[in-house]
Amino acid sequence: MRSLIVLVAMWVATVSVTGKTVTIMIYPTPEGSSDKFDVEAAAEDKLLAVMTKAQAENKMTFDGTNHETFGFFVTTIDGILAKDGYYWKILGGDTEDDLSALELGVSSYDPKDGEFIKFELTFSQPEGPHVRILIHPYPELYSSDFKVALNEEDTLLAVMERAQDNHDMTFKVEDDGNGKTVVSIDGMANRNEPCSPYWQVSGGKSSEINNLPVLKQLVDEYTPFDGEVIQFAMVHLNHNLGECESDEHQKYNAGTRVWYSYMIIVTAAVLSVYIA
Repeated sequence: MRSLIVLVAMWVATVSVTGKTVTIMIYPTPEGSSDKFDVEAAAEDKLLAVMTKAQAENKMTFDGTNHETFGFFVTTIDGILAKDGYYWKILGGDTEDDLSALELGVSSYDPKDGEFIKFELTFSQPEGPHVRILIHPYPELYSSDFKVALNEEDTLLAVMERAQDNHDMTFKVEDDGNGKTVVSIDGMANRNEPCSPYWQVSGGKSSEINNLPVLKQLVDEYTPFDGEVIQFAMVHLNHNLGECESDEHQKYNAGTRVWYSYMIIVTAAVLSVYIA
């Protein structure tokens, strides 16, 4: 009998050591309220593993990206994507009224038994020098508006790369031999055709926001100033070939121009035969 009691005590001790309960809180939910639930996890589980178990139990959903150095970066919780300057702030503590920001990411943080973890959608407001970025896709499905910290001697390309690291935007540039030109933003690419939509880059003071001048330098050359508004707009030109070629910001390759000229010649020849 005594041996049985000892075995039961050892089993209870083992369970208490190998398991832990973590309380997860989420604000806001898609309904605009908050959510709170417990997750039973193994003692060695990192926060990412705890979240994965919660997702398997249909208590939450999440998505994100993997970084080579910092691990998994949470971008979406319960279908709410953090963008336009927002991010999912992660806090932890012994009580839900005494929480502080975690110093480690979800891949590295090891929550304690009984710990409260809160995911809170938070707006990131640069405290120092910054640039405001506006993105207006074509067709105009939505607009993005966010701020990015500006360091001394930053080029616009460096600011864009920082915004991409913050998951505020994605972009691609191409070097045409004269510098780097923006060819895609948030998955929307230029089309290499005459008079097709292209990404036009403008910038200026906030007082000029309704009429920002087009930048005369490329993104790897231009140096933004503190408080500047930079706008990326997908512009569509409904002009003839000559007017398109006269626009220094409209870029398409020589092969396209040759094709376009060839089609004009062929069309003219066909019309002349038809008329004759």
